[in-house]
Amino acid sequence: MIYKFKAAHPIIDPSAYVHPQATVIGSVKIGKDVFIGAHAVLRGDFGSIIIEDGCNVQENSTILMSSNVIVLLKKSSHIGHGAIIHGATI
Repeated sequence: MIYKFKAAHPIIDPSAYVHPQATVIGSVKIGKDVFIGAHAVLRGDFGSIIIEDGCNVQENSTILMSSNVIVLLKKSSHIGHGAIIHGATI
């Protein structure tokens, strides 16, 4: 599910695949050819998430941040099943 949070809404490249059972909230930018698996949660509610081209976020992963922090997954990063990413650059 894709959700707006306050004034922030996700921006998802048309070539990206976001599983219908994934949750994307707020200030999240998803680049080209990105894969977001089932039950992944990307919470851009109090900061931002940038997922560059070609990244892979597997099932049951959670990506979130602290206030005013940017989480950055650099081009072609891979996040394994069930990972929790909190306020990091990968």
